[in-house]
Amino acid sequence: MIQIKLFSTYDWLKSLQSWSPAVVTLVNNIIISSLLTWAVMPQMTKQVNFWLQPAFPDSGRKTDLIGTEIVFIAFAFMVSLFSRI
Repeated sequence: MIQIKLFSTYDWLKSLQSWSPAVVTLVNNIIISSLLTWAVMPQMTKQVNFWLQPAFPDSGRKTDLIGTEIVFIAFAFMVSLFSRI
């Protein structure tokens, strides 16, 4: 959503609209994949590390429910945020 907004806002990014759809898709995928790999995922992994690698192997259902709640809260926040952009 942010990428779509940026590409439609800034003139130097609007020039991508004249490229073929295949090239634009490739460029978009490279940009998003790079951002997710090197910027977003390391931060997210730190935030939910308790869920990804619990201290006790048999941490069970409570940890799974807390992690699931965090994911759904994050989804709701993103939907709310991006629906206003």
